[in-house]
Amino acid sequence: MDSSELKRRLCIGFMKGLSRREKDFFIKNGTTVSGIMRKNPKVTLKMRDAEDSLRWLNESGEHKVWWSSDAFFPMEDDERSDLPYMIFVKGTIPRKAVRSVAIVGTRKTDNMGLQTSYRLGFEAAINSVRVVSGLADGCDQAALAGAAAGYGEICGFSGECAESSLASAAATGGEAPCIAVLGCGLEVPYPSYTEGLKEKIIRCGGAILSEYPPYMPPLPQNFPKRNAIIASLSDSVVVVQAPKRSGALITARLALEMNKDVYVSRAGVGTLYNRAGSMRLVADGAEVISSVTGIYKCKYYAENARDDDIGAFRFGSSFYKKRNLIP
Repeated sequence: MDSSELKRRLCIGFMKGLSRREKDFFIKNGTTVSGIMRKNPKVTLKMRDAEDSLRWLNESGEHKVWWSSDAFFPMEDDERSDLPYMIFVKGTIPRKAVRSVAIVGTRKTDNMGLQTSYRLGFEAAINSVRVVSGLADGCDQAALAGAAAGYGEICGFSGECAESSLASAAATGGEAPCIAVLGCGLEVPYPSYTEGLKEKIIRCGGAILSEYPPYMPPLPQNFPKRNAIIASLSDSVVVVQAPKRSGALITARLALEMNKDVYVSRAGVGTLYNRAGSMRLVADGAEVISSVTGIYKCKYYAENARDDDIGAFRFGSSFYKKRNLIP
């Protein structure tokens, strides 16, 4: 695809006021940007977003865009306004349908929440289950760190655990074993201390995704749309811990709207810390699970993860450091 055609597609992708189906029609029919704007006066476009994205894509072969017309693009409902037409990618664009689970939870978690998130991510990874989360403080980061560790990227393993990690990588064919979805552009260092974890996710064959142009700041209105992508990329959602108001509850609600299963980790109901949202999900019928085996048939278990593996992961947030919540 030449630069002018790529720019045309990016412009159409960033247009507000068009459904995904309409964007797809205009792209397939070669309609010009000016032609669309002339016939649809209510449509708006920030040309700067398209220009910045085009420049970013041309900077490196590691910078990619995932179109809704591409194979295995997971957002199938063309009429949902919260699902994007295109997603920017660092790492491996998922090209293969594999089992996948979203592991999400509150930023302000406790020691049990951190350890549970890490173990769930680790256990999913060693059983060839893709882990999807949001890279926010707390549960999300811990789940992705556990998934990357399950693929042998954070710490070394031996014996059965090492063999299972290699088997998982082979089973997914390097197809994005873990995915972090951001509520900002891919070039924005937010959270500021997660660059090392992002690098590990990419190195183990995973991906960092965002629907926003590369330098978009983390605006509050971005995160519910990010949660919709997390839900759509997953077969099911596990809420580790959630207070009464939590982005994890938004992800759970969106998953239910997409006819996907929602589970609550036992850590979310077995503690008095930030559990109101988790308890509400249980009251509404969500099943309580202790491990990924509660969702999938698994051969390997998280007990294979050593305590010092979990302790090796350190969060950069001063919130956790000040409160001694680091496992």
